[in-house]
Amino acid sequence: MSQYLRLNGHRSCIVFNADQNKFPEIVYWGTKLQETISKSEGVFSVKKPVLLAGMNELYPVSILPLCSKGFWGAPAMEGNRLGKDWSPDFQLEKTTQDKNRIIFEFNAKAAELALSIQFYLDTETDVLESKTCLSNLSDTPFQLDWLSAGTFPIQPKIDKVISFNGNWSNEFQIQTHSLRAHCFIQENRRGRTSHSDFPGILLEENHTIEQQGLSYGFHLAWSGNHKILVEPINQGEAQIQLGELFASGECILKKGETYQTPSVYASYSGKGRTQLSQNFHQFLRKNIFSDLVKSQERPVQLNTWEAVYFDHDLPTLTKMASKAAELGFERFVLDDGWFEGRNDDTAALGDWVPDKLKYPDGLDPLINHVLESGMVFGLWVEPEMVSPNSQLYQKHPDWVLHLNHQTRATGRNQLVLNLNKPEVFDFLFNRFDKILKDHDISYLKWDMNRDLTQAGDGDYAKYHHQVIALYQLIDLLRKNHPDVEIETCASGGARIDFEILKRTDRFWTSDNNDALKRISIQRGCSYFFPLEVMGSHIGPENCHITERHSRLNFRAHTALFGHFGAEFDITNLNKEEQQELGFWINFYKQKRSLLHQGNLVRIDTTDPTRTIQGVVSRDKNEALFVIYQTDVPSPKSPAQVYFKGLNPTQKYCVKLVGCNTNDPAFEFIPNLDQWLNQGFTMLGEELEHIGLWLQLPLPETSLILYLNQ
Repeated sequence: MSQYLRLNGHRSCIVFNADQNKFPEIVYWGTKLQETISKSEGVFSVKKPVLLAGMNELYPVSILPLCSKGFWGAPAMEGNRLGKDWSPDFQLEKTTQDKNRIIFEFNAKAAELALSIQFYLDTETDVLESKTCLSNLSDTPFQLDWLSAGTFPIQPKIDKVISFNGNWSNEFQIQTHSLRAHCFIQENRRGRTSHSDFPGILLEENHTIEQQGLSYGFHLAWSGNHKILVEPINQGEAQIQLGELFASGECILKKGETYQTPSVYASYSGKGRTQLSQNFHQFLRKNIFSDLVKSQERPVQLNTWEAVYFDHDLPTLTKMASKAAELGFERFVLDDGWFEGRNDDTAALGDWVPDKLKYPDGLDPLINHVLESGMVFGLWVEPEMVSPNSQLYQKHPDWVLHLNHQTRATGRNQLVLNLNKPEVFDFLFNRFDKILKDHDISYLKWDMNRDLTQAGDGDYAKYHHQVIALYQLIDLLRKNHPDVEIETCASGGARIDFEILKRTDRFWTSDNNDALKRISIQRGCSYFFPLEVMGSHIGPENCHITERHSRLNFRAHTALFGHFGAEFDITNLNKEEQQELGFWINFYKQKRSLLHQGNLVRIDTTDPTRTIQGVVSRDKNEALFVIYQTDVPSPKSPAQVYFKGLNPTQKYCVKLVGCNTNDPAFEFIPNLDQWLNQGFTMLGEELEHIGLWLQLPLPETSLILYLNQ
């Protein structure tokens, strides 16, 4: 007899059919149903038809599809015991439900394996967590090749897959794929979350946009290799699986050993992508973010990298710190180049001692000057890496990840330290624990500039264990130094995921500070992450990565929609530029609570050269919107801007924000004085349905509008 179990969220619910004679399956996941629905009677009691020329009995997508059950799609588990037990016959033994958590427990007696799958639905945010555990009960080791952390059926009305791909300095680029045309497989083998293949995906109807349509989001919270499979099967059925991707022979379970997958976090929206994003954002704020992120406003920070690169000079840096304090910066971060022999990116990683030529009295004179200026001090580090010409490597060449009898390939002139070795782990912990004890440092920019290749310990693959050891290292440092914030940086955005955010406080979204390029990078990132953890800086006028020249206002408008900072030589600014920068620093301070606690709203446009987004306070009393004109607009594209997420019956005073009236974005705005000063009063429903005519004919211009009661 069928047993229907249900998890209820705020706007959604999930219904399982836990028939004892079959594998449990998700029979519904969508808009919240009445409590009387999902009983044994009703629509769920109608059986699906059997396929012509198919199996005599239909085996739908279950929470653990296996060929032992007559399923011919991709199995959710693969492995063997010396060639045997490759298709274990699991039977449901126990089902436990405690409020919004369900645990299914299975046993494959002949194969001597035990398995459990856990689902938890966060009631407030409608975010579902899924994870799977497999245990070996036999004396003979079991080689696990694949285990899905979460397997979900896909509604027949879902037509497209949206992935987030890219490369260094071009992360989170949105790619759209047809679901019904072919199987979608994404595999990441880079050993870290990756620039190229973010472990998150959206499944949608063809007509889904930001404010309407079905949208399902899935994210694997894991900072290593991963696989995502989206597979059409038959008769409109399809499945999605997400899990860790193992190297060959990497996961072999001995008797009594258990492998637990990373967590999959997923959510549903019946009102478009923006609502889906808001679900993830609120979930992170409630369940994932550290107390440091939750309890204090995100400080304005100055990073020295694109100001001085490796050319460190104490008088120059103290002058820069003084100017930073004068302009209103709150955190000063000393980037790469501070330690012994580090004059370029070919040397010295592993030798974490201040360079005596650059800092004859150590770091304290600079740190003390920063503190006396009213700011806090941060420091760049790259603990996981070592340079082949470093003293550390010369002394301990066996401390790196490597494979016996193979030439050690370098990347970024670096090798990777093997964190699985106790002596390596202890060395790194002791070295950085001492740095934090000896200096008044409140922030670490933790970089990781190399993909993992040859990630072995002699003969055996260690991708998985390297990630686990990293987590343990950061956790131990955080335990000893709970007030030190940590930024996760991996050549920019190569290690950004929910799991690393459990132990870090922000991420460096991209190494690319080109404001124009940052618009698409940050927009893609925002589908899963809120603004307060997205490191976003005003870069130099001339971006060193793209060689693009951008006006200060345009760069500031992009940086505002993130964790705001700057990364260029601020001592070379003229008086007008100093005034402009100071204005935006103060404006960010005034509005950061709104930016970092409100609901992010992305606006659909028919013009591909225009990008619009905003943040609306939770009570809908105020909002901040930005309009980016990225290129010359099409002459046939409408100039109206429609605002979403507001209270339709509330009157808002709408003002343009800016201090430089010579900004070319203002050139075609009638009644500019009123826009900048008194503003215009309008109803929320007018702004949503009628819109405002705001012309921006010039490329690389932008407008910011502030709305309040």
